[in-house]
Amino acid sequence: MNVQNERQDRERSFWNSSYSADMYAQWQEQSYESWKNFRPLQRQALGFLGDIAGKRILFCGIGPEAVMFARAGAQVYGFDISDVQIAAVQKLAERLDLADQIVAAAMPFEELEYETECFDAAYGHAILHHIDLPRGGTELNRVLRKGAVASFVEPLGMNPLLEFARRHLPYREKNRTADEKPLTYSDIAVFKRQFARGWHMEYCFLSMLRRRIITSRKVVKGLERIDERILRWMPFLRRMCAEVWVGVQKI
Repeated sequence: MNVQNERQDRERSFWNSSYSADMYAQWQEQSYESWKNFRPLQRQALGFLGDIAGKRILFCGIGPEAVMFARAGAQVYGFDISDVQIAAVQKLAERLDLADQIVAAAMPFEELEYETECFDAAYGHAILHHIDLPRGGTELNRVLRKGAVASFVEPLGMNPLLEFARRHLPYREKNRTADEKPLTYSDIAVFKRQFARGWHMEYCFLSMLRRRIITSRKVVKGLERIDERILRWMPFLRRMCAEVWVGVQKI
């Protein structure tokens, strides 16, 4: 077994043991627009996709958010390395009568079982930092149609203090695999090189405290507004942010 397959097996085993096929049984819907406008980072990531109605969208690391894409008129195809995650999404789609709009299958990012040039756009949340970026980027480029875009929200790994906390300190919703690694600027450059065009933008400086330490939505929104000003006035602090948006386009 090669190193790549060993890593994929570790990821699959970790998530299969962490998930349950019934984990979305109580999941409540919200509109695509409300989700899009929930955070500045979400506005950037989803706004980059443009109007998704009538488009064939590839959901990389598919989750319950696929429901919002389907309700907004997209035909959603999604994959995840975890068979249990796929089963959970399929049960959710069936519960909400969306099985004909959401097609999910288990497969690794680096070995996509889709035809060449068959998707209008792609979206992923916290997936790139789990994969082999050159191989994953090459596969994604292959399945996207000409002119298609892909948009990703990822953890950024340039802040040494934050990286120490991620590795060693306990916090709410901490669930890390042995092989994941928050993206560095070098990683982002490697991924973008697989496409004709690429962009990135850092988010969550003070607001990195959301969920883990601060749960008040009002306080978090205030921190997000302060972040926008701080990062505009002092762009050298961008590398200290917790998250990054990565967008690419196939020409």
